[in-house]
Amino acid sequence: MRTAKDCPAFESIALASNKDADALGDILKHYDDYISKASLRPFYDEYGREYVAVDQELKGLIRTALVERIVKFKVA
Repeated sequence: MRTAKDCPAFESIALASNKDADALGDILKHYDDYISKASLRPFYDEYGREYVAVDQELKGLIRTALVERIVKFKVA
């Protein structure tokens, strides 16, 4: 079960939803490991050997989608 310690602070979320660059950076930093893990993809070398690595393009797309959702978030 998740606890409040596992989530970014409410103040950071509120500031980020108002397009505060530092707060957005803090939230992206908080979720960086999770985003990296979600971006793992198999790659193959010229000999057909498989390597698992972070797909940087996919990671960028996920980060962009997260920022877009945060900015649209309305704090009541």
